[in-house]
Amino acid sequence: MYKNNGSYYTSVQLNGIRLQRSLHTKNKKTAKVREPKVRNLLYNQILTGKIDSRKNNPGLKAMVELFLRKKRLDKVSPNTYNTYKYTLRPWVKKQTLPENKNTAMSWMRMLNAFYNWANKEFKDTDFELYTDIGQAIRSRVFTGGEKGGILGGLVDCGVVVEVGSLYDFQEFVRLAYYTGCRRAELAGLSFKDIYKDKMLVRGKTGERWVKLNAQAREILDNRLDKLWDYNLDWISKTFSRCMFAMGIEDAIFHDLRRTFGYDLIRQGMPIYQVSKLLGHRSVVTTERHYAPLLATEVDDFIL
Repeated sequence: MYKNNGSYYTSVQLNGIRLQRSLHTKNKKTAKVREPKVRNLLYNQILTGKIDSRKNNPGLKAMVELFLRKKRLDKVSPNTYNTYKYTLRPWVKKQTLPENKNTAMSWMRMLNAFYNWANKEFKDTDFELYTDIGQAIRSRVFTGGEKGGILGGLVDCGVVVEVGSLYDFQEFVRLAYYTGCRRAELAGLSFKDIYKDKMLVRGKTGERWVKLNAQAREILDNRLDKLWDYNLDWISKTFSRCMFAMGIEDAIFHDLRRTFGYDLIRQGMPIYQVSKLLGHRSVVTTERHYAPLLATEVDDFIL
């Protein structure tokens, strides 16, 4: 056992192979308790040939900064990068989740992405993923009546907007439903990314192609001068104000995307195709989000 930069380390050498590992403590008494277990682990790695090639754990704060740097190098969208930054840096200080349920769910997703990366890159992390996220997944979709009002009557709800016009926002909302896009993907849209039957958007999962149906194509064809230059918080707050004015309860902007997927599945589209339209990396993600909704759509059966 030896010290390096104030922390205790241990090492073993066998068959010409030498491995070392930090004991992650500056306290000698604690180091002596941890050393036997770590030495056995290193011996087993040499004997089995399954040597852990991961880098030594540099500490939580350093790992978070390395993760953020990787995201920046991966060229994720600015909105996605900022979401990671404003989640992980505060979490390092307190290591507790926000009290608000929806905010906590968002943090859990960001943390799970970080945990997965850290467990693959570094030794002695063993972060446990939040496996109960699915129990808290929001399942709100709009009914036919609500959807009719949102897609056709939003412009008449009487809300005064500070940016553009309520008609412009109505078209933004309609495009969100007809494409299933996230708000960040549409807020950053430009004419050069729009083609005859598809458009290139940038958001949570990086760049992805979005299929344009006839309704979406018509909306974009009518935008001759400019698209939308909305702040993400402004989108959420304005949508909430419109929903309140229309008497539609418990509604957030992302519910448009969920309703888009739900309506397609109810119309008979295979969930694999819906997953592709939503831009999910795996159909498992789609199933996890829509399984609670579709349980009520199963035909009557007898056991």
